[in-house]
Amino acid sequence: MIDVNQPLENPELVAAISTVNNEPNQKNELALVDLLVEAHFLLPISDVGGLPSANDQGEIVLESDTKVSFVLIADASSRQWLAGFTDWQALRAWRVNPEEKTWVMPFDDVTAMVLDNAALQGFVLNYGSETLYFTKEQITHLKARKSMLMQESSSEAPQGAPGEKPSELVVAVSTVLMGIPEVSRAWLTLMQTKEGPSFVIVLDTASMDRSVFDKVGNTAARFLPAGIFLDIIPYSERFAADAVAGKKPFYVKQ
Repeated sequence: MIDVNQPLENPELVAAISTVNNEPNQKNELALVDLLVEAHFLLPISDVGGLPSANDQGEIVLESDTKVSFVLIADASSRQWLAGFTDWQALRAWRVNPEEKTWVMPFDDVTAMVLDNAALQGFVLNYGSETLYFTKEQITHLKARKSMLMQESSSEAPQGAPGEKPSELVVAVSTVLMGIPEVSRAWLTLMQTKEGPSFVIVLDTASMDRSVFDKVGNTAARFLPAGIFLDIIPYSERFAADAVAGKKPFYVKQ
């Protein structure tokens, strides 16, 4: 739980970022990811439309229709990234503004805002110091990792492969995969997310082209059981490989 009356701090996350920058390897990167998906971030605000005055307690209460604009960072190619920081020290390493307004936002809200905005390239963390960029594709993988962590920590979460694989989905996806030579294997597993149960299709693919994942996703979506969500992630992601370790793929390229 975040105490909004105290300055935001993420000491473990800050240390993990430094560790990855100094010693990049799979173990350190996975430890960083596990902290990222549970973190809250400090987002500087560029504008608040119709900001009301403070009440008698010194609090400003925003109405539901208040429009808030967050700071964006343009890279060398003029692509726009949502800016976020681990703490005030990181924010002030980029700029010092006595009138700085910020919003503390959890990982899920930050990523939802990025993925829902076609104009954004992704999310940039700690711009101006130990900067990390996350594209929308990487954010999708981070969300899948968080879902798997939630599954592991939930005593009621379904484990392993689904009791009954939806045969129509498996057949349809297998048929599509026959026309995608870059994919050599595919697995189907089940995990529990905060939104509800979700099928996860793991693709062992030589291509990270978005069109490969879109073809599989569009096909699978037509056969999802009611109330079941869908995630598609590459086998190259460490947590994906761990999730299907020892499980038989439903598709193997001939």
